[in-house]
Amino acid sequence: MQIVIDIPKEDYIGICNLKNEQLRMLPVEVAETLMRIANGTPLSKDRWIPISERLPKEFESVLVCYKSQGGIAQTVSERLINMDGSNRWSALAGIEPIAWMPLPEAYKESKV
Repeated sequence: MQIVIDIPKEDYIGICNLKNEQLRMLPVEVAETLMRIANGTPLSKDRWIPISERLPKEFESVLVCYKSQGGIAQTVSERLINMDGSNRWSALAGIEPIAWMPLPEAYKESKV
């Protein structure tokens, strides 16, 4: 699913001119959306998010992508936080993911 927003030119120019300190005062999701609009990136939830860009919330189940001996693999995992503040992943024993993506909404049967 891709969300399309029609933004007037003057508003688009304002978004492009936002400073990093202004973006830091906004909720993460809002700041990311504004940056993606300014960069021309599609506003879709169905994209891989590099681990270096942002981590999922703790205990959130997500699809993770990681390097394996056979190439790139993926699995569903939860991000957990160790006592020392470091991250670990419920389904990856000692393997660090390179990117993650939110899971789609659960299937719902239609009542016909």
